[in-house]
This record gives sequence, structure tokens and C-alpha cells, in this order.
Amino acid sequence: MPVLLIGCSHRTSSLDFLERVALGVDLQGKMVKSLVDQTHLSEAVVLSTCNRVELYVAAERFHAGYAEARDVLAEVTGVPVDQLGDEVQIAYEDEAVDHLFRVAAGLESAVVGEHEIVGQLKSAWEVSQLYGGSGTLVNQLLRHAIGVAKRARTETSIGRHTASVSQAAVALVAGEFGDDGSLAKRRALVIGAGDMGRGMMSGLADRKAELTIANRSHDRAAFIAAEFSGTGIGLSGLPSALTDTDVVLSGTSATDLVLDVETLERAMERREHRPLLVVDVAVPRDVDPAAGQIEGVTLLDMEDIRAFV
Repeated sequence: MPVLLIGCSHRTSSLDFLERVALGVDLQGKMVKSLVDQTHLSEAVVLSTCNRVELYVAAERFHAGYAEARDVLAEVTGVPVDQLGDEVQIAYEDEAVDHLFRVAAGLESAVVGEHEIVGQLKSAWEVSQLYGGSGTLVNQLLRHAIGVAKRARTETSIGRHTASVSQAAVALVAGEFGDDGSLAKRRALVIGAGDMGRGMMSGLADRKAELTIANRSHDRAAFIAAEFSGTGIGLSGLPSALTDTDVVLSGTSATDLVLDVETLERAMERREHRPLLVVDVAVPRDVDPAAGQIEGVTLLDMEDIRAFV
């Protein structure tokens, strides 16, 4: 059964559009189930990251399969079909497989060679299995893609330098504060204690920053903070933490804003508008884009990360 790809990424779409199609795990599962319920589709895996949403489906007929996959993408994301046209990338058979292998190897990432994509592929495979999307084609496809990723990292030097969004975010911050790469005596606040947050904590610790991490679960924040000799707080502690920090890095999986304009405006008043650097690597965004208009706030997002790397 041939494989069909339909999706969008940072190469085809703006950050605003990627926010509109971003999927949490629950919606990934819903999409897998909807895809395999279609007449011309029999298997499906959905890859959703901060830079892409891609559907890989088993489709015997290209045109019929594409129409059904496109309609499911529109239905689940709420983006009208007529607005998907110029945003989506389409590939079939060998071209679709080649694209997935390039994605797995890190060649299609905003940070070329980034290693986080392998874990994201494995998670997408697990969701596919859980929601009835995996069969012979999906299992072989993902198994080979992960094998390609491992070979790329062991047989080439693609992942030798900056190899993740979290590393790139920290390098960008270091560049904003000076040329020596050190963040000694700089106070950094990380929001989110998932893989992205932990990765940023690790990079900041290597550069000697004073660390605080905020998370919905205070216990989780405290656990991660202890690993890096930092402080863990709940999200209720953000207003106070914003008053004293030099830089904020946010990378949660929240579907709503974590930092709104009003919260940052109040923080800047308490700071007497002492400059604050905010780096938002989440998609959907954690920080209201309008915050960049506040006096003293410099707001950077994934588009700035892409330009930097």
C-alpha cells in the first residue's frame, strides 16, 4: 500500500499558521482515528512538533486519499479547507518516504541535525498504535525512519554541534548578553518542566546562570530544579519571579497563553522597566506576541531561533 504525506512545516508556513494547526496528544489520537475511518485510507501516523504537523497515511489512490486526509486535517484543526491549499506539502510513494527519512535525520528541522525529532517520532508511533493507526506499512515506515536517524548520527557529524531547539535558544540568549558565551551572574527563569524546559535548564546551567524553573506542578519543578542547583516554583510564583530575572525562556505544551500582556506589564512596572529578554520556543506560543511592544521587553520566538541557527 503506497504512503501519502500531507502536512505543513516551518519551510512552508508561518509561525501564525503553525499555531493554528498545532496538535496536542489528544488531537493527534483523534486525527489518527478519523483518518483510518476514511474509505480510502487504512493506516496513519501523525507527527506534530513545534515546527511541523505531518500526516503519513496508507492510501491506495492518490487523489481520493489526499482529499480525505486534507478534509480530516481541516476538521480536526478547525482550519478551513480553502486555507490549507498553499500551506500544505504533499508527497506520494517514494517521495513521501524520502521526506520522512530526511525529517528523522534532522535535515528538515529548524535546527539542522536536532535530536529531539527521534523521540517525537516514537511518540507519534505510540499514538498511532494506541488509536488503531498502525499496521504493516506504518510499523515498517517508522522502524526504518528511526534506523535512518540513528545511522545519520553515528555515521555523520550532523549532530555534532547545536542539535536541539533548547540548545539553540540558550545559545541565542548567551549571544544577547555578551560574546564570551557565559551567563554567570545572570538570572534565568525557565517556564515548563518537560523535555524542552529540562534541555534549556541544562544549557543554562552549563553557562553558569542562576536558575529558576516554573511549572504547573510545583513538585515537578522542584525535582528538575534540584538537578541543576536551581529553584522550583509553581506558575502562581511567576509574577514575583519576573520581577527579579534577567531572561525568561518558555517552552510548555500549553494550548493557551502562559504569559499575557497584563502580567508582563505589571512585572515591568515593578522592575521600573529594567530590560527583560523573553524567548518563547513554544508552538502554540506561550507568550502573547503583543508583549514585544512593552517598554523594556525584547521578545523572541521560533522565527528568531530559525534565523539565528
